[in-house]
Amino acid sequence: MSFRAPRLPEHLDWVRICDLRVGDASVDLLFKRYHTSVGVEVIRKQGDLSLQVVM
Repeated sequence: MSFRAPRLPEHLDWVRICDLRVGDASVDLLFKRYHTSVGVEVIRKQGDLSLQVVM
């Protein structure tokens, strides 16, 4: 799974996605706004899944 230059709407400082299914794997992600960018944190991962964030 890959995210390129993640963004959030101006009115949201963070978004948490729980139990996102990708094939046989699942993941919980936290997108969080910082001063000039949005970070992606893996909260939980189950199964074989690779995550890449490209800023």
